[in-house]
Amino acid sequence: VKPVLKNSKNPVSGLVERWQDIVGEEYALLTWPLKVTYPKQSLNGGTLHLEVDPSLALELQHLQPVFLDKLNTYYGYQAIKSLKISQRHMSERLAAMKPKERFVNAR
Repeated sequence: VKPVLKNSKNPVSGLVERWQDIVGEEYALLTWPLKVTYPKQSLNGGTLHLEVDPSLALELQHLQPVFLDKLNTYYGYQAIKSLKISQRHMSERLAAMKPKERFVNAR
């Protein structure tokens, strides 16, 4: 698995495509994965940088263990150790997207 993931330019790309399936529709509408950063020479214990609508930010801090469990189930190993949350109104994100992106991400 490591050589495949090591060659992946963007470990969050598959995550974006399956985001709604991973976190559920309610949270997918109010959150957006930006990137995953890992400690040097490791694909374990990464940090998922996440944009979160301000209405959900506090709740998500309390739900972090649940989110981490869902994410690591998706990856199949302890890939993500923490979330770094930045707040952004999701209406702003949708407005900044091209129409094609809105359709793909709204499923």
